[in-house]
Amino acid sequence: MFDNKYLKQLKDVNLFREVRPEEFPAMLGCIGAFVKEYSKDEIINLTESNRKYIGIVLSGNIHMIQEDIWGNRAIILNISKNDLFGETFACGGEDTGNVIFTAVEKSEVMILPFARIMHTCASACSHHQKVIMNMVSVLAEKNVSLMSKIDVISKNTLREKLISYLTKEIERQHPELSRAETFPISITLSLGRQQLAEYIHANRSAVFRELNQMKDEGLLVFENKNFKILKKLE
Repeated sequence: MFDNKYLKQLKDVNLFREVRPEEFPAMLGCIGAFVKEYSKDEIINLTESNRKYIGIVLSGNIHMIQEDIWGNRAIILNISKNDLFGETFACGGEDTGNVIFTAVEKSEVMILPFARIMHTCASACSHHQKVIMNMVSVLAEKNVSLMSKIDVISKNTLREKLISYLTKEIERQHPELSRAETFPISITLSLGRQQLAEYIHANRSAVFRELNQMKDEGLLVFENKNFKILKKLE
């Protein structure tokens, strides 16, 4: 039996769009979902006995990290509360290989067997068709996120990468802004300085220097993850 706090939260998870609250207990039982806690820096294994699983972040924060043979790490995606992860690998049937999922902080994750999500059960539960359709939408949304990152890291200079990243965060956190004309604009990053450097494939010290240079130029001010954009970024 799932805690009511989880059931209330699921209505905000894209995978369960249009699923009625009263359907959640039976649906989760049918799928075989369970909740697991992870400590900071713990690796989340989504493959067990040849079964593929996906995760939903109930609390905390998860990073999708790629590591090459030299030990260089890069953050591919930042996965926040209510976000889904692992579905691309589960859907494609591919091993994650050099990609891992790591808890950035103490996190709670709902684990779901992918096959039981995508195949209707013998009872032909009404929620199954909704969830399958939602999964297609989630995969499309994840592709958009990856395209957004490609746009950031494809910039030529470090400043261009930082401006691109900060601009996307402004657009994400302030969807009401059609144009950035009124300042200051406040945003809170989900990434720390080291994590930001890994995300944009840059050196941490270089990122810190560039942000300080932008601060000296009066473009922005920041404290930890809290930023105020003071004028047009350029």
